[in-house]
Amino acid sequence: MKSKLLAYAFLLVACAALVDMAVAYDPTFFDIGFGCPKSALSCFQECRDQRGHRGGYCNGPFNIVCTCY
Repeated sequence: MKSKLLAYAFLLVACAALVDMAVAYDPTFFDIGFGCPKSALSCFQECRDQRGHRGGYCNGPFNIVCTCY
């Protein structure tokens, strides 16, 4: 009985942590694609031209996320 209660408590804490991370994510700052990972220059130019940022670089797992700065 105690092990089931601990398992449910762990799942509740894990779900709360995932929700907290999802709320903290800023979708306007990161965009998937824009040439990543093959062409970092495309990411840089896309961020600079259309997003109003100074530039961008490929980031994230396997460099598939274009991060604008």
